[in-house]
Amino acid sequence: MQSHERYLDCTSLFKSFFVKALIKLKEVMNLDICKYILLCIVLLLSVLSDLRSEKINNSVIILGIIGGMCNILFDFSLQKIIITCIGIFIPIILLFPLFYFRMFGAGDIKLLAVIGGLLSYKAVIFCIIVSFFTGAFISIYKMCKYQLFRERFAYFSHYMKIYLHTRERIPYYDSSLSKDAKVHFSIPITISVVVYYMAVWGGMFI
Repeated sequence: MQSHERYLDCTSLFKSFFVKALIKLKEVMNLDICKYILLCIVLLLSVLSDLRSEKINNSVIILGIIGGMCNILFDFSLQKIIITCIGIFIPIILLFPLFYFRMFGAGDIKLLAVIGGLLSYKAVIFCIIVSFFTGAFISIYKMCKYQLFRERFAYFSHYMKIYLHTRERIPYYDSSLSKDAKVHFSIPITISVVVYYMAVWGGMFI
């Protein structure tokens, strides 16, 4: 009985210390600046991982998730939890059809979910739109540079014919493409976040 009471006392003491530490940390640190720095680190590591291995390492995503959890703890409220969850699930719901047809990587969706959790659902919608436009621009540029228009349209047509005939979902990824001709979508996502912050600092986006 005494050991149980001591355990409860230690637990309540730890909770009290943890809450006080969070409050003190919140007082001395600007939350927006912390989120900005964390997001820069996550995006930089994501791009490096994508360029090196053509996928985003899960450890980078975990870092972003931890940051999102801290974001909730610093400003804990039911409204904050709901807004964060909406920001996380919007990219998952919107981009699931592309993931279903294996046209979009799970790592890119998880990276956008991290952005939604750290910023807001409005920010992640903005970033999705801008990243797709940026990705399209980069794709067109590379198709022009490497003269891949006919090849890419033929590949897409062949992919759709196979799906309509067999109803089998096969990866859309084309391993025959040269490394220079590939589009690493972590780069358009990073550009979209930069554009978002430029819009916020310019007073064009709330």
